[in-house]
Amino acid sequence: MYTALSISYGDMGTDIAVGVQLLNSAHPMQGIVTFGILVFALVMQALAAFFFGQGPAAAVAGLFGGKPLYDTYHSIAETPTRQGQTVDHETALMITHSLEVTLESVPLGLYTAVLVVQASAEERSAVQMLSVLASVLAIAYVTASGARDHDFIKNFRRGHPQLFGWFPSEPWPQTVTFVSLSLFVGGVFAAKMTSLAVLFTASATVGTAWLVSEWLGVLAPPLGAD
Repeated sequence: MYTALSISYGDMGTDIAVGVQLLNSAHPMQGIVTFGILVFALVMQALAAFFFGQGPAAAVAGLFGGKPLYDTYHSIAETPTRQGQTVDHETALMITHSLEVTLESVPLGLYTAVLVVQASAEERSAVQMLSVLASVLAIAYVTASGARDHDFIKNFRRGHPQLFGWFPSEPWPQTVTFVSLSLFVGGVFAAKMTSLAVLFTASATVGTAWLVSEWLGVLAPPLGAD
């Protein structure tokens, strides 16, 4: 939990640093877009806290970037869930990390990568590169953690043995599997992000069309099954 918490705030910190740097650059609108994506992710965390009945304190924590810390504390301290809360603290923490990745790390990682590709050598900064790497690390670690945690749910292993039970229970093989999965996810996302950044730099229209076609390809099979 502590590792995920550190990675989460490291990713957020580099995003804020990039936003501040862009606001003070010759392209302040890029900084506004960066902070806009970050604020949207925080608002969604706050709304999720209300939706799952975590209460006003959790929602306020979400708005100010404290939701990962809030959920981690309650999960470690094993505090009782409040009346009306529909998920336990571990599940709430998992949801928070998932929202961070899907609404902050992925879009800001891609957007910053596009800016890095478009920028001249003089405009390209170490903070931007660090932010991209932090996004890749956050996505890789949180995805691998989520896969491991889901795989160890006993009901899933009993009900769907063909899908769950592939994570080893022994410490050393489990560590090797976790690191391997993290490297695989991080490598795939880094390659994807780089190719999309180059594509968006060449043509924003083509880049957008490519993303939409991929999303439709992912959604088409479930929609067709319905």
